Amino acid sequence: MSRVLAVDLQPHDFLVAEARSRAGRWSIQRLLHWQKSSPAFSPETARELGTGLKQRLRSAGIAPGPMILAIGRDRVILKELRFPAVPPADEPNLVRFQALKETSESPEDVVVDYVPHASQVAEGERRVTAAIVSKTLIQAAQEFAEAAGCKLTAVTPRPFLAPALIDHAVATGAIADAVPASDAIALLHLRTDGGELTVVHNRTVIFARSWPQAVVESEPALIAEVKRNLAVLAGSLTAPPLGAILLPERPGGGAAERLGSALPVPVVAFDPLHGTQVVAQPVDVRDHYAGVVGLLAKAPTALSINFIHPRQPKSEPNPLHRQILAVSLLGSLLLAVGIGYGILELNASSRTLQRLILQKMDLETEKAQVELDAKRVRLVEEWQTRSPVWLDELYDLADRFERFDDTRVSSITMSTLPPDKTGKRSASGRIEIKLATRDPQAVTDLVTAINRDNTGPQKHYVAVQKTTGGLASGGSPFNQLFTITALVNRRPPEEYTRQLPIRLSTMTASTTPGTDRR
Repeated sequence: MSRVLAVDLQPHDFLVAEARSRAGRWSIQRLLHWQKSSPAFSPETARELGTGLKQRLRSAGIAPGPMILAIGRDRVILKELRFPAVPPADEPNLVRFQALKETSESPEDVVVDYVPHASQVAEGERRVTAAIVSKTLIQAAQEFAEAAGCKLTAVTPRPFLAPALIDHAVATGAIADAVPASDAIALLHLRTDGGELTVVHNRTVIFARSWPQAVVESEPALIAEVKRNLAVLAGSLTAPPLGAILLPERPGGGAAERLGSALPVPVVAFDPLHGTQVVAQPVDVRDHYAGVVGLLAKAPTALSINFIHPRQPKSEPNPLHRQILAVSLLGSLLLAVGIGYGILELNASSRTLQRLILQKMDLETEKAQVELDAKRVRLVEEWQTRSPVWLDELYDLADRFERFDDTRVSSITMSTLPPDKTGKRSASGRIEIKLATRDPQAVTDLVTAINRDNTGPQKHYVAVQKTTGGLASGGSPFNQLFTITALVNRRPPEEYTRQLPIRLSTMTASTTPGTDRR
């Protein structure tokens, strides 16, 4: 294939590059940008849009030819899979089974391809990333290419072009500062219709997310979304440190500098068309050609994911075929029966092994979920023990009112105290009682009753204080205002042994807002 049309398919934009192969490298000859506001690309509009692209290719003087197509991250489902190594002939079937067993898609309605990871996690274990796409979308892409007068040879997700694009940018000098090989590199691809974040390590895609147009149009929203995704990536136990974020940007754009000042990792801008003599029209979409350059950075036959020609099971030649055939020709019935029995046993063993492998994977998944649930239960229990048992505290407080005919409670505020910067707290909570009385001695008796419960080495109430609020207006006899405050240490529920007598018919209470109020 000496000539190819590389197309980055976006909902309303079509970025096309005509390229020719020279000495094993692709050289861009012409660029074409077609912005179509309506309708967006879909199976229903594929043929109409393909006819429109054909007309624009003709107007630009670009002849039809073999087409390679890039689709967005939002069009595919990505799954990272791990499984024990199996014979290469059986691996595509195992990957397809693993990828589809937890999805609602019918196997007949999707196309599955996968790419192995450069580094495996354990001896004898395989680690791959599977990509799943609707077969309807692939058929629409073929109709689109056919209507444009081209033959579709490859369809690949845009995130899997990131490793080749980064290598191309380093080779052409578009990226001056090298990132350590042990670090991961993120590629932030921003377009008019949305954006994508792809993280690459050892030339393998380990993380990919897409965002809608609303996120890209707001820089604060974009920064927040990038930070959130970087936090998710950092939370992975197997994720390497992130060395830099690469941002395709036209010269003088300034977005990389603004993003770099707000993100925890450096942001490096680069021109994806660096070293190309072809001028992109209009100039403000020069950075959008990152996907097209990624398509051409490797030969179309070397694309890691190709939904037109996905990985398929291959039959392995039987080394004993000639011997079996020779023995069969001799007419040895006994040997033929023995070979047939051996083949049946081998197939049965292979099916048993595959079933056990899948059972092991299911058990590992269940184990991980159980451990996660146990961790959540432990965190809930720890959270519950931070606060005093406010219902029991309120019960005991009611019993301490010896002279409730002389006192009225206007509010009770109970709040849980948060830990300080060192993780320590002076107490578990704080209680504030506001009262109106006609005899101050009744309030003093209540403070005395609270302090009376401070028995044992661990005081339940700390810093019990009574403050006066002056005199209340109006003609009520309960015209003297007081406030009682105390710090409360948590007690287990079984230590609340007080029995409340039935003598609260005239006691009233209301609450005011607090941090933790019951």
